[in-house]
Amino acid sequence: MRMNKIILLLSWMFLGGVAYVYAGDSSAKEILMQKLESTGHDTLRLKTLCELVDVCKPEPIVRKQYVDELLKEAESQKDNLYKCRAYLYHIYICFNENNREELRKWLDLLVPLAKKEKYYDLVFLGEQCDIDLLVLNESFEELEDRATDMLHEAQALKNNKGIVLAYQSIA
Repeated sequence: MRMNKIILLLSWMFLGGVAYVYAGDSSAKEILMQKLESTGHDTLRLKTLCELVDVCKPEPIVRKQYVDELLKEAESQKDNLYKCRAYLYHIYICFNENNREELRKWLDLLVPLAKKEKYYDLVFLGEQCDIDLLVLNESFEELEDRATDMLHEAQALKNNKGIVLAYQSIA
């Protein structure tokens, strides 16, 4: 157990603050929660909340709580990057729940803000979730139109991530 904490802390220091952990490793969550308690209302707090969201993937209810906290903190700090990331996390949650209506609500919040701030990768990740739900629900005609529109937009922006995601959606 102690060795896991040391490895996690070394990973933290050498990998730019990104926590690489094994699924179900509660020590990583504990470390991040302690870090969250000791941070002020700054970017470090936002980063820590994002890492907690990632670590809590196997716990959907807890993950949603941290996403909500991330959104609230990003709004209070007027940090549009983390606000967009919180929207994208909500989109992921809706995708996992197969809730397209709710996903569209979050996507409608994400797209204008992310485009304004030029966070195009986040836009395309959110749109891919929407398109993938069309696949799951067998809405193939709408899927083709949305994926083609996404490809044209990504090509116009010369956004490689968007182009790859669009081709994946088309495939």
